[in-house]
Amino acid sequence: MVEKPLLGKYTWTEVVGNFMLNNRIAGKEYLDSHLCEQDFEFSAAEYQQLLEVLKKSQTLYSQELGLKHPLKRLHKTIYTNKTQQEGLAFAQQTIRNLLQKAYQLLQRYSNKISNYKAKLRTYYEQHHEQFNTKSLHLLEQIADAQLKHGEEFEKVSAIFFVWRIQQAA
Repeated sequence: MVEKPLLGKYTWTEVVGNFMLNNRIAGKEYLDSHLCEQDFEFSAAEYQQLLEVLKKSQTLYSQELGLKHPLKRLHKTIYTNKTQQEGLAFAQQTIRNLLQKAYQLLQRYSNKISNYKAKLRTYYEQHHEQFNTKSLHLLEQIADAQLKHGEEFEKVSAIFFVWRIQQAA
């Protein structure tokens, strides 16, 4: 049904695509200029048929858009009960509200990241300080051993150093 001609030579997909493309340019008045109410008479049976087609098309698009797509939050009254200017004002206000929520969320995440960064920095600074303390202690022990044992300690430590490098490779 989606690929069969619906209005003249246009399929359902092409009609929706053209409307969405032109709606950006001229609003719902564009569609009004192409359709005449006198040309359409709907019976209850036709209404049910169209309703079924629309239900099927919703399932086609719902898989594409996901369960929480922003367009699903729009209420039909935006298009049916509002003028173009009212709809625009409503959409702009909604956008401002959503941007405010997004900004608050950004602030929240920024604060959490900043706090995590500070904690992580403190952790690594403490770790670095402990490493420096242990390194200084080791250097003191080496210096004491050099004073106590002299050249023999340096020879043994050089041999041990070469041996450790070979073991690591």
